[in-house]
Amino acid sequence: MKTKNELIIEQYIVDIGKIYPGKLLLTKAELARIRNTSESTINREKKRAEGVAYKHQGGRILYPVRSIAEWLAKTIKTY
Repeated sequence: MKTKNELIIEQYIVDIGKIYPGKLLLTKAELARIRNTSESTINREKKRAEGVAYKHQGGRILYPVRSIAEWLAKTIKTY
């Protein structure tokens, strides 16, 4: 049986897939759009090692959809 967190991550992956069908890696601009924030915020978090895990590919920084979903899931606050 999957945990609540795993179900949330899977739902984020589905939701991201609806916005960017077929993509497994997203650019900084695409990540900023999903998070409804600026690219400078993404840069600042990256420098502080607070943001979404990323990878270098062909001289570019890309963000795996699963890493985005995991990051979003861990930032959910429940009261």
